[in-house]
Amino acid sequence: MDRRAFMQTTALLATGATLPGFLGATARAARASRDERILVVLQLTGGNDGLNTVIPYEDDLYHKSRPTLRVDPSRALKLGQGLGLHPNMVELKALYDEGLVNVINNVGYPNPDRSHFRSMDIWHTGRLRPEDVEEGWLGRVIDGTPPGGSPTALHLDDSALPLALRASSRPVPSIRDIDAFRLRHHDEALDRALRTPRQGDDLMYVQRLAIESCANARRIESVHASNEGDWPDHDLGRRLRQIADLISSDFGPRVYYTSIGGFDTHARQAMTHPRLVAEVSSGLGAFMRAMQARGLSDRVLVMTFSEFGRRVKEN
Repeated sequence: MDRRAFMQTTALLATGATLPGFLGATARAARASRDERILVVLQLTGGNDGLNTVIPYEDDLYHKSRPTLRVDPSRALKLGQGLGLHPNMVELKALYDEGLVNVINNVGYPNPDRSHFRSMDIWHTGRLRPEDVEEGWLGRVIDGTPPGGSPTALHLDDSALPLALRASSRPVPSIRDIDAFRLRHHDEALDRALRTPRQGDDLMYVQRLAIESCANARRIESVHASNEGDWPDHDLGRRLRQIADLISSDFGPRVYYTSIGGFDTHARQAMTHPRLVAEVSSGLGAFMRAMQARGLSDRVLVMTFSEFGRRVKEN
């Protein structure tokens, strides 16, 4: 393979036509972070109905205000103190019984805004006047971390990078699907080209970056193939599996961010909300079981949030 062909092939690898450009840098730094804690953020977009997620089944006002949408007390998965999870959240209930899930109720701010967009901006920035800042609450944390080769955070979702991850000095990669970045040009000729000594700083740098990118991508694919597990067949489950594989492969980021939408239910509440909370429960349940099986559960914290809940009275 001549110089021009080598540069064309490795440039594809380095710039992300087959792999994300940050894979090479991540490969150099990942192994230094094996003992560090990891945060996984799951955003429930649209305004999750908290009262039908963590149900105050002993509260008369709940039942009077929701004659058709209320969950029957006999079906609620009891947590204690008159509260219970939605009956479709059996996986999270099992984790709760093991002491691995905590419910933090009634978290908000004074005079809550009813705009989905502004409310989400408030949560993303941690400011009542989100227009006063350009960075998100996680972005400010990212800006304060020491510089290194590995990205501090990764957004894995089919939506735009959330304001929460916006930093002033550290870019956060945003990708839709890690499976889209597989090695499509892997053959013996490429392997030989990558391992043939090159002269000149530029060629050596590109060669090293391509080798590291390929190695890291293959490591992720290997982890993915060897950890089948029992994963639910929905978009959130697939993204959480990919996050689990990235964590297991010592990929590097300390923060992973994804979301599930559709919670602005209104008239479709009775049909839609039970399905959504079932997906959240099955996805997070499979994720945490995978972390336990891989000996990583003590390092990983998952948090969920939504911009606001629904009215007490059904609408």
